[in-house]
Amino acid sequence: GRDFREIYAAPIAHMAARGLVEEAEGHLRLTLRGLPVANVVFAQFIRD
Repeated sequence: GRDFREIYAAPIAHMAARGLVEEAEGHLRLTLRGLPVANVVFAQFIRD
């Protein structure tokens, strides 16, 4: 299979630039700034 970072590269970059997610220890995680808007962040990973 393909790596999720490849599939979702654009949304990850967009959210990381806004400080909503970060990559740490090989995992993508919400930042403190991203926690209050977690549903908005998660919605970026729902595909049609």
